[in-house]
Amino acid sequence: MDQTVHSDVPYIAKIVIQKQVPVCGAILDIEEKIVISLAYRGPLEQTAPVSVDTVPGTVTIDTAIALEGVHQACVSGTFGANCTSQCGHCAGYCDHRYGNCSGGCTPGYNGIMCKEECAPGSYGADCEEYCGQCIGECNHVHGTCHAGCQTGYKGLTCKAECASGTYGKDCSSRCGECLGVCDHINGLCPRGCKAGYEGIKCNKECTVNRYGANCSEHCGECVEGCSNVDGICVGGCKAGYKGGTCDEACEFGYFGKNCHQECSMFCFTSRNCSRFSGHCEFGCKLGWKGLNCLESIAFEMLSYIHIYKYLGLNNMKF
Repeated sequence: MDQTVHSDVPYIAKIVIQKQVPVCGAILDIEEKIVISLAYRGPLEQTAPVSVDTVPGTVTIDTAIALEGVHQACVSGTFGANCTSQCGHCAGYCDHRYGNCSGGCTPGYNGIMCKEECAPGSYGADCEEYCGQCIGECNHVHGTCHAGCQTGYKGLTCKAECASGTYGKDCSSRCGECLGVCDHINGLCPRGCKAGYEGIKCNKECTVNRYGANCSEHCGECVEGCSNVDGICVGGCKAGYKGGTCDEACEFGYFGKNCHQECSMFCFTSRNCSRFSGHCEFGCKLGWKGLNCLESIAFEMLSYIHIYKYLGLNNMKF
């Protein structure tokens, strides 16, 4: 009976091979029944010429075969008896008889049937990728850390350290004034602090009247305190001192804030005055008086003479 069978999946067929074999000078007709999987798709006729490889060796028999029964293979994704078993996560073809995966597994699975998820701590193709610094486990397929990252790490897979200048949970904390970078996990400054800062995280400014590396320097004679970084006195110097950090005494002959004032030349020793107040150290020269020796006695006497003349006291002797 000629009947054509159509299908979109491979066939399993039991065939009867009809061949003639010489035995002791006679020719015998032999029938051999085998089961084969027809490795093509499309129409099949119940009677068709084929080439069959037999074991042992390879024998090609070109003859007519009779298909005793044609059975479709399991549809894609199933295998086994009556096709009741589900295939695993095969990257290629799933064997319709045993469920083995040819072509390996899709990412996140392994085993010959690709039904085993990657072991904890691994993910991806052939489970060869290692999870990042996840809180808990990472996704066995793409490595995403669903519960977030450990302190000091960021990204979907938590493999990236915090960017320079940040640290901590979700990399949300800013590093202090470190020399170099801070530790991306705890924020500590392994190389110490920049000038003007102290503490294990270098996030504290120097206390009042201190500045510099490790806050080891003392401020000068500032009016309003100094910069915690370089010691510069923002409000200038107290009387008797000068310079950016106000740690230099006034030069001889000068006094007051920032040493901007000159001592009197009428001091007993000219311009020899206190650098703080401007007072002449050893009094005044003849004809001068006052703490700073800027008051003229002669001018004062003339003033008295004019007053007496105005009052008509011309006979007054001085």
